[in-house]
Amino acid sequence: MSFWILPDEEETAANVDAFLRGQIKRLERQAGMKLINLSSPQISGMPTSSTSSNRQEEKLQRGLNAMEALQAIRYTMERTYGISPQLLIKYYIKEESVVKIRRDLLIDHNMFPKLKKNALCQ
Repeated sequence: MSFWILPDEEETAANVDAFLRGQIKRLERQAGMKLINLSSPQISGMPTSSTSSNRQEEKLQRGLNAMEALQAIRYTMERTYGISPQLLIKYYIKEESVVKIRRDLLIDHNMFPKLKKNALCQ
């Protein structure tokens, strides 16, 4: 018996899986903005009122924040131990198929879900 309630591994793995599936794609789209696409300001003969914010600068800042978040996710994946870093990076970042991952890492068909859950809990 323990004084502390141990975390539920099934729920933890499901939450991390949902986070990685949703956030990695969103962050990649935000970080995918090329710096070369920054446009020059529009110069026209007539004075116009504009908002006080700079849309391009905000977009650039969101892209940089997204790149930083992706680097943090990758850093965290690499700090797991055993076969977990390779499994997580191949599955979530490189989006390789389960069959290819099992073949590359020499994982038995029945062991993949267990190893994946263990990696997500780490």
